[in-house]
Amino acid sequence: VERLQAEGDSLANKLGIISAEKNALQMEIDKNEAKKKQLEDEIAANQAKLDKQKATVARTVARIYADGNVEPIQVLAGANNIGEYVSQQEIRSSIRNQMKTAMDKIRSLQAELTKQKKTVEDILAQQAGQREQIVAKENEQAVLLNQTRGMQENYAAHTADLKNQLAAAE
Repeated sequence: VERLQAEGDSLANKLGIISAEKNALQMEIDKNEAKKKQLEDEIAANQAKLDKQKATVARTVARIYADGNVEPIQVLAGANNIGEYVSQQEIRSSIRNQMKTAMDKIRSLQAELTKQKKTVEDILAQQAGQREQIVAKENEQAVLLNQTRGMQENYAAHTADLKNQLAAAE
């Protein structure tokens, strides 16, 4: 009886451990789902920035193109002095470089966030599989625990019958 009781208690302890593991896994899944949501929000915000940057670049390119159709002599003639003309050319060049750098940075960030989102989705899929495994193991051990408890009750009843028969024989 004590051996069966110990086995039953051991299985009950294992069930407790599995439940704790399942709860820890659920907390990790919840944390990863929150991270996924945050990444999705960041991706959307960066897409909006990217779209805005594209529009700004398009306007800037159109302006530079329009200015580019003007003969350099006309721009020079319209400037108050050579320094102003050179300054305008440097500003245009600087704007082009800044826009290109901003676009490259946003594209890189967009790619990284998409990669992180994929990683989180992979983790969630893996954890869902783990959760299913834990539930299956928990169910299996619950069945074993019930069987052991049933065997213990049968053994206890059989022992009581033997004691009664022994007492009646005396």
